Amino acid sequence: MKKAIKKVVKPFVKPLTNRFGDINNQINDLYYQLENTNKGIFDYKTDNNNRVNGLINENNIINGNIQGINNSLSSCLANINKLENDNVALSKENTYLKSFINSIALNDIDNIFYYHGGSGNHGCEALVRTLCKICDFSFDKTLLYSYQYQEDYEFGLNNIIGKIISSKLSSDELFDYYKKGAIALSIGGDNYCGYPYPFKNLAGYNEAFNKKGVKTALVGCSIEPDVLNHQEVLDDLEQFSLITARETITYDALLKHGINNNTKLIPDSAFTLDSIELPLPDNFIEGKTIGLNLSNVVQGYDSKIYDNYINMIKYIIDNTDYNVALIPHVIQSFNDDLVITNRLYREFCDTGRVCLIPNCNCMELKGYIKRCVMFIGARTHSTIAAYSTCVPTLVVGYSVKSKGIAKDLFGTYDNYVISVHDLKSDDDLLNGFKWLDKNKEDIKKHLENIMPDYIKRCYELKDAINDLKKNNVSKKRLANKDNCTGCSACYNVCPKKCIEMVEDEKGFKYPKIDYSKCIRCNKCREVCPVLKNNISIKPLDTYAAFAKDKDIRNNSSSGGLFTLFAKEVINNKGVVVGATLNGHRVEHIIINKEEDLDKLRRSKYVQSDLNNIYKEVKDYLDKNITVLFSGTACQIAGLKSYLNKDYVNLICLDVVCHGVPSPKIFDYYLNEVEKKYKIKVTDVNFRSKVNGWNPFNLDVGSKNKLVLSESISENIYMKAFLQNLILRPSCYNCHFKDFKVYSDITLGDYWGVEIVHNDDKKFLDNKGVSLITLNSVKGIKLFDKISKELYYKESNIDEACKYNTAITTSVGKSSRYDEFWDNVDYSKIGDMLDEYTK
Repeated sequence: MKKAIKKVVKPFVKPLTNRFGDINNQINDLYYQLENTNKGIFDYKTDNNNRVNGLINENNIINGNIQGINNSLSSCLANINKLENDNVALSKENTYLKSFINSIALNDIDNIFYYHGGSGNHGCEALVRTLCKICDFSFDKTLLYSYQYQEDYEFGLNNIIGKIISSKLSSDELFDYYKKGAIALSIGGDNYCGYPYPFKNLAGYNEAFNKKGVKTALVGCSIEPDVLNHQEVLDDLEQFSLITARETITYDALLKHGINNNTKLIPDSAFTLDSIELPLPDNFIEGKTIGLNLSNVVQGYDSKIYDNYINMIKYIIDNTDYNVALIPHVIQSFNDDLVITNRLYREFCDTGRVCLIPNCNCMELKGYIKRCVMFIGARTHSTIAAYSTCVPTLVVGYSVKSKGIAKDLFGTYDNYVISVHDLKSDDDLLNGFKWLDKNKEDIKKHLENIMPDYIKRCYELKDAINDLKKNNVSKKRLANKDNCTGCSACYNVCPKKCIEMVEDEKGFKYPKIDYSKCIRCNKCREVCPVLKNNISIKPLDTYAAFAKDKDIRNNSSSGGLFTLFAKEVINNKGVVVGATLNGHRVEHIIINKEEDLDKLRRSKYVQSDLNNIYKEVKDYLDKNITVLFSGTACQIAGLKSYLNKDYVNLICLDVVCHGVPSPKIFDYYLNEVEKKYKIKVTDVNFRSKVNGWNPFNLDVGSKNKLVLSESISENIYMKAFLQNLILRPSCYNCHFKDFKVYSDITLGDYWGVEIVHNDDKKFLDNKGVSLITLNSVKGIKLFDKISKELYYKESNIDEACKYNTAITTSVGKSSRYDEFWDNVDYSKIGDMLDEYTK
C-alpha cells in the first residue's frame, strides 16, 4: 500500500518541491542584488562628494548612474514582491494538491477528461460543465487533466469534478492504472484543425490510453477536411472508440475518408449550458446592446481586422442608438482576449456607449450574452452562447468550426460567418453588421423555432457514451511512425487490399490505409509485430566461425556462413530469400539456383523493400518446399507474424542489424556518384575486403569496373550510416534486439574476436569471422550439415555482445538528426552528408 501511495504522490510532490526551491533561490538572489545595489548607491554618492568641485557634466553622469541603480533597485523590490506573492499562490496550490492526494483513487475512475486548456478559456469550461451534466458523470468517479488547473478551482469546476490533475498536455503524465472500462474523453474540440500542432500530443494520449485498456472518445470535434489527407491523422482518429462531430462539414469529411466506425453527428454540448444573470453594468441596456467578442487569435491574422472593428463601432455609435458590450471569453496569460479588448475599450470609453464585461465564469458570461440584441463574436463558444439563447449572431471565423455550425443552423454560412481572410477593406465587418441588423428579427425567429430540437439532440451523447461503456474492448492502432519498421505484414495480410506501403519524405515506407474500403477486421493490427509482447530468449549455442573455402570467405561480408547455409538449402531443392541490389534500390527476392547466390551475399546498408515477399514465401511453404529466409530481425518478425503458424520447412536467419538507412538518401547518393564519374552504377559492395575485414571499404562499380573505393572512415554515406544520421526512426528504439525475434539462426560480425579468442591465430588474419548463434533445433541441424566446411570454435554470447552491442541494444540517434532532416536538400546530398558527419 505504501508503495502504491508513493507511486501516485511522487509525480506531484517532487515538482512542487522543486518549484518552492526555485522560488526561494530566486528570492535569495534578489536580496543579494538588493544588498549590492544599496552598496552601489553608497559608492556612487561617496564618489560624487569627493568630486563635488568636478565638472558638472561628470556630476550629471554620476547622478544618472545613481538614478539607473535606483530604478534597478525598484525593479528588484518589485520582483521580490512578485515572487513572495507567487509563494503565497503556491501555498494555495499546495492546499489543492493535498486535497487531491487525500481523495485520490484512480482505480475507481469511470470518466476522464483530457486535453483541457483550463477554465480561463470559458469555452473549455463550458464543455466540461455540459458534458458532466449531459452524461450524469459522478463527482467522485470523474478525473480532469488540466493545463491550468488553478483556473478550474477559480471558476468552480472542483464542485462538479472530484479529481483535477495538473497537466502539461503530455501523455507521459498519465498514470499506469485506471479502473477497467474507464472512458477518456478528448475535449479539445477543434485541436485537429491546427495540424501538425498539437497533433502529436493528441495522438500520444490516444495511444497511451488505449494501451492501458481505457477507451477513448473524441467529443464535439471540428476538423479541417484538408487535415484528413494526412495518413497519421486518419490512423489516430481510427483509434477512437467514439467520435462525435459537432457540425456536418467535419462529419461528412470523416465519412468520406472512411472514419465511420462509431462516428456520430451530435451538436456541441455547450448549447445546453445554463445561464446566470448578474446585474448589468453601466452602459449595458438590455435589448439595446450589441455584444462584441474579439479573439487575440483572430487579431493575429491581420492588423486590418482591428481597423474593421474600429470602423464598425464608430458606425454603431454615430448612426444607431445601440450600445456596445465588449465581452472577452478567454482570459489566460498565454491566450488573452483582454489584450485587444482593452485597446478597443480605451478607444470608445469616453462615449458613454461602451462597457467592458468583467471576467466571470461561462454561465455568467452567457447571462450577459443572452441579454444582447445582437452578437458579433470570434470565439466559437461565445457564439454558441448567443445562438443557444436565440440572439442573432455574426461570426468572425477562421476555421471549419464556425462555418460548419452556421451551415447546420441556417443551411448556409454565407453572411452568417465572415472569414478573417475575407476582410480586405476596412468596411467589410461593418457591412456584415448592417446585414445582421437588417435581418435580425427573421434570424431570431428562426433560432427560436429550431433551437429546442437542436439542443435536444445534444443529449444523444449520453446514449453514445453509455453504449461505449458496455463494450469492454479498447481500440488498437498500427505501430506509430516512431515504431513502425515497414515490415509490410499489415499490407500483406489485408483481405481488402486497402493498405499500401507509401514512401514518406525521408524515403521510408509506411502503411497507408484507405479507410473508405476498410472493413475493420483488425487483421492489420493483430499482425503488427511491434504490438506483440516479445520476450528475449537465450541462444542454445554460440560460435566463432568462418568458411574454409577462401573464395567464399573473401566474397562475403564476414565469415561466409550465409553462403554455405544457402547452398545446403538449394541443393536440397529448397529456396532462399534475401536482399539484393536492383539498380539503386534494395529489395527481397527468392532464388533456387546456386549461380544466383551472389545476388544475396554481403550486407546491404539500405532498407530492403519486401513488396509481396511474405505471400510468396507462404506459397512455397504450403507446397512443402523448404525456405531459408534471411533478413533483419524486424523483417523476420513480420514474416512470422504474417504466417501466424510454425512451419517445419521454414528456417529463419536474422542478421545482426545496426539500423537501416534511408533508400532515398542512398538513391540520391548514387546519383551524385554517377554524375561525378559519368557512369551507370551496377555494383555496390558495402563490405569490400580490399584492405581487409576491419576496417572495410565501400566499393562502387560499373560493369565490373571499379570507380570508387573508400574506407568507412572516408566515405560520406557510410559515415552517415555509422553515425546514426540517416536511419529509420524505429531503429533508435528497436523492439527486436536481444533475441526477441525467435529466429533459428542469428549471424553477425564477430567484432572483438581477436580479444575473446586471442589464443587462436586462425581468427586473427583479418579476413572475416562470423558470430553465429543457434536459437532452435532447426538451426542446430542446419549448422551440423555445413559444419565440415567451417572452421569454428564454441564461444560465449555474453563476451561477444561486449564488442557488438547492436546484438542487444538500439543505437542512439545522432545529435544532429533533426537538424539534418529539417534542412535536407536531396539535390546536394553529398555536401550535406559531408557537412553533417564532420
